[in-house]
Amino acid sequence: MNLFAKLVLPLWFLSFGILANGQSQRHSHELKSPTLLDEPFFYIPYDPSKVHYEPVPQSFAKVCGHTFQHEYVYAYFKSGDAEYFVISGYSSDQDGDSLGYVAMVRGARCESADLENTFVGVPPQNGYSNSRIDEGIPGKGAPDVRDPGESGAMGNYHYVLRSPHEEAILRGLLDDNFQRGIRPFGGEIQYKSLICTSKMMENFSDYSGVITEQQLKSFCAKSPSVLDSSEGRLKGK
Repeated sequence: MNLFAKLVLPLWFLSFGILANGQSQRHSHELKSPTLLDEPFFYIPYDPSKVHYEPVPQSFAKVCGHTFQHEYVYAYFKSGDAEYFVISGYSSDQDGDSLGYVAMVRGARCESADLENTFVGVPPQNGYSNSRIDEGIPGKGAPDVRDPGESGAMGNYHYVLRSPHEEAILRGLLDDNFQRGIRPFGGEIQYKSLICTSKMMENFSDYSGVITEQQLKSFCAKSPSVLDSSEGRLKGK
């Protein structure tokens, strides 16, 4: 082997190995980025490259930090000096599905709870025994109550709401979630075709008192706005 081959060939193989390794790492990184995400309230799958929810604001990240590398706001509600956010997202290196959470921000303090433990609230059968208005995440610290049957309100348990104020927060988050879904999914008609389904309603069939079902039925029963209907006709032409 001549001197040129002795010097150049090892360098070529080394460069090729670095390039191939870099491409492999990039390819591996790309594979871990999800092609579909689930809307965290109702688990509607969507492509984040086409359906865009609002990224978390810097004001939120400054107080609460980031749970995911890419995270979005699926509901927002303000009550007094407290702000409530429903957050979910993904990280490129995560293993498994991401779960949504509720965060309450008051000044420089941030509290959070799993969304699944929050949106299965049921009003008390005999009415509320108090009318407290102190801030808190609905359901956080409340005892779990087993649902009848194999599976109840979006799971197999619920909790009893402890005050009208707690109920108002949950209803406010749900209402905002519906409105935030309309634009990303292409309008009210298109969004309702995904969320107002018999299968979705069946998820609540074992316990009819859950607030989430009430709000969903109320939203689905409303006729789409005139503007949205006209936009739907134009898109269909």
